[in-house]
Amino acid sequence: PPGLLSYKWTADAALWITLSGVAAFLVNLSGFLVMGHLGALAHVLLGQLKTSVICLGAYYLFGAKYTATQLWGAAGAVASIFAYTHVTTNEKKRQLDAPPSQGSDATVLPLLDKKNSDA
Repeated sequence: PPGLLSYKWTADAALWITLSGVAAFLVNLSGFLVMGHLGALAHVLLGQLKTSVICLGAYYLFGAKYTATQLWGAAGAVASIFAYTHVTTNEKKRQLDAPPSQGSDATVLPLLDKKNSDA
């Protein structure tokens, strides 16, 4: 295959390569920020959500061909992530609204506890 030095560079090619590099940087930066603020589980869930949304978007917008199993899997992943977010958000609200128990700290959800997010 041709190498980097034998590639015919044009202004358009340089522009698209630069834009691709900037987009990759922004994706990595957003992943770093999510990992730092929400934890590893949120990072993985957002990655799964992104992949599923891309597949579903490609199917509806561009007519990409996927099997029914792949489409149901992508839709199931999106639905599961929304359900998980709904349940954990409601549980966190319930804990914040509940009066503190006497003699011990309020129960903490391990997945939402900032101390355990580094594990």
